[in-house]
Amino acid sequence: MMAPAARQFDVAIFDLTGLSDLPPQMAEALTQAKAAGREIEILNPSPRIQDFLRGAEFDSILIQGST
Repeated sequence: MMAPAARQFDVAIFDLTGLSDLPPQMAEALTQAKAAGREIEILNPSPRIQDFLRGAEFDSILIQGST
């Protein structure tokens, strides 16, 4: 029996509700998703995280809501 194929996704969604700073692991995940050409959506980022995203050239990220 063959193992199921890895599932591909087109959109990476990160819900940052309640976070004031972006954990390093999440920053790495964002970088990897961007490098893979994925569309990225950020839900409820704090103002500090929004500033980080702008400074890190994640200008193509869709940001929805904020805390």
